[in-house]
This record gives sequence, structure tokens and C-alpha cells, in this order.
Amino acid sequence: MDIYFKDGSKYPALIKTVLGKDPLTTFYNKIVVTGDEVNYEGNYILFEGHKINLTESLIHVQVHCLEFNTLGFWNSNPVASHPNGNGKVIRNILPGRNQETIT
Repeated sequence: MDIYFKDGSKYPALIKTVLGKDPLTTFYNKIVVTGDEVNYEGNYILFEGHKINLTESLIHVQVHCLEFNTLGFWNSNPVASHPNGNGKVIRNILPGRNQETIT
């Protein structure tokens, strides 16, 4: 998995232009931080005036990458429109876990 942080390089800006505005964008095995500003010491992404937890956001988008790699393009959100979002892939990847606690 590749993570592209907002470091002044042109790649995050290109991805933001192509895929739209979001604090983080993910596709295949790539995570691109595209928010307005990143504060690594404060552990947040500034996005349209809101502070978004960087660690939690990275975990969330990593699950999207796992979902894509486990279920494929047509069976992954947002294409498949699974109502529980990331829950399906987590249940498939973590068998034996208490299913009531995984949403």
C-alpha cells in the first residue's frame, strides 16, 4: 500500500483534480492525502475548516483498499452500495471476531 502525503508535491493536487475534493482519496492500493492542510504533530487534516483525525482517517481508507483487494471493483463500495460500508470486508477479513462489535 502506498500513502502519498501532502508534502508540496504535485501528485496529491493531480489526484484531487481528477477524483474530487476529499480529505483523503483512495483507489486500488493507494492512499492520497488531499485535504487543505495536514498537521502531523496535531494528528489532523484540515478540510474546509474542519479538523479531521489523521490516524482514524488513514485506518478508514485502508479498509477501503482492503475491500477493493478482497472483493474486487464491482463488489466494493461505492460501486456495490453495501449498506454497512466497510463492515462487510472487515467481517470477511477477520473471521471468528465478534460480529456484533464490527459495524
